[in-house]
Amino acid sequence: MYQRLQDYRTFQAVSFAACVGLLAYAYYAQYYLYLEPCPLCILQRVVVLLLGLNALIALIHAPQTRVRRVYAINGAGLGALGCLVAGRHVYLQSLPPDKAPECGPGLEYILDTLPFNQAIMKIFTGSG
Repeated sequence: MYQRLQDYRTFQAVSFAACVGLLAYAYYAQYYLYLEPCPLCILQRVVVLLLGLNALIALIHAPQTRVRRVYAINGAGLGALGCLVAGRHVYLQSLPPDKAPECGPGLEYILDTLPFNQAIMKIFTGSG
């Protein structure tokens, strides 16, 4: 029993550390390499942040079997959402220059000016 709990907590700690590392690099690229993130990049950061929070809460809580499933379902759902966002991102980046979407406004402007459903559609159609 103790070994299984230790393995579970180790997995959650490694997952949390990986999320922190991914976010640290994203902010390094933004603030030190001066790479401006597109709306899909920001959306991916949000998904990674939520995955990290899920792992941190699971690490601290160290639940029994039934509640572990809740954390696992949350993590799997967020992971699937992250894969969908990343897949769309890669697809947009792989388009030929003449078919790539034109550059658009930033995420904050999109969310301020458009209704939520239109903002999501705008984010997933790309911004160049």
